[in-house]
Amino acid sequence: SSRSTAARPGAVFCLKDLHKMSLIQPMGFMGGAMYGAWWEAAVSSKFIALPIASLTANVIFECDIYCESNKFIIGAAVSSGGRYFCYADSASSSTVLSGGDFSEVYVDGVEYLRRDTISAAINDGETHRLRVTKIDMRTVWANLILGGYGSGFLMDGTIRNVLLRTSDEVVVGSWSLDGNTDADCLDLTGSNDGTVSGSPSRAISTDGGVTWAKE
Repeated sequence: SSRSTAARPGAVFCLKDLHKMSLIQPMGFMGGAMYGAWWEAAVSSKFIALPIASLTANVIFECDIYCESNKFIIGAAVSSGGRYFCYADSASSSTVLSGGDFSEVYVDGVEYLRRDTISAAINDGETHRLRVTKIDMRTVWANLILGGYGSGFLMDGTIRNVLLRTSDEVVVGSWSLDGNTDADCLDLTGSNDGTVSGSPSRAISTDGGVTWAKE
């Protein structure tokens, strides 16, 4: 491909990730609509926890994400402090994207190296496929907290179709998150069913998952 990243400082186009860019088969269709959980930046108690055993130093995280915030952290080991990954901030050119490791962030197959370029790539009014590689989950990761890192790092939007893989691409957990209840957080690969905290609103999409809104 001759696609250029000149207009996106901090981005590296990675051809080997092209085959991973397609979204997971849409789930949650009911009467022409799709559903998920809606995270709110103003309410820190609303998040989803996925119970995971400590894995390896090279875990791969993937999800479909729709976000309307400029500053946020996607995943964390606990609700504040310590280990986290995918730190985005439109006002920061920092290249520190995670806590406790040197994970790499890709949006639709393009690697982004700075917080501000990650924010711009995700918060553009559409849903994207996020892929974070080289996450160190050897210790402290009893749970994967999605969207609930703490005040100032929360987001308005939804996260769905989550996958956790080992470095050799073996899926160790998958969650559709196609609603806002515990029943929507079942592990479709193993037995690590997630739980919803804080009674988040339901997210709805009526255009096949391109855009989302709080129902």
